[in-house]
Amino acid sequence: MTEVETETTHDTDSATSTGSFRARWLPTGIAVLGIVLAVVFGFLWRSAAGELADSTTRDRDRQIAVNTATEYTERSLTYDYRNLDAFFGGVDEGASQSLQDRYDGVREALTAIMTESQVVASGEVLSAAVDSESGGEYKVTVFAKQTTHNVQQPDAGEVPNLLSLTVTNQGGQWLVSDYGPKT
Repeated sequence: MTEVETETTHDTDSATSTGSFRARWLPTGIAVLGIVLAVVFGFLWRSAAGELADSTTRDRDRQIAVNTATEYTERSLTYDYRNLDAFFGGVDEGASQSLQDRYDGVREALTAIMTESQVVASGEVLSAAVDSESGGEYKVTVFAKQTTHNVQQPDAGEVPNLLSLTVTNQGGQWLVSDYGPKT
């Protein structure tokens, strides 16, 4: 074999072994890269899915707090002196024990005033929004109007009301724990 043939054979063997090395390790490298990318994107997807679930839960809870506040407000602004038991039952419904106790404390006085004045009122919520949330306690502002007539005002009049309610989730039950004018 001549020197030129030896170099050519050596170059051919080297090219064949390099090509064989690439052919063997290239698919392995691509597979490893694919696995690494799958793990990274799987982790990112799981993290994003968790954040989406948390966000959806927060949004749902905020909406439940708003609904609880608006329903309670309508019940509290609607009453008829001829059926005050329905009114007091309505304000006890969905109220915490402390709020129920507050109404119980003024029930006799309110009954006397409403009966003497022959008050009939209806409430309508115009808007509501969560102002803040902390540890499952939602501060909700409600804007409502109350249409009222009584002995001294036989023609119905409308009064705007800006109210602040505290709504909490207590053992899976959404309750109003505080209710009053927004200051």
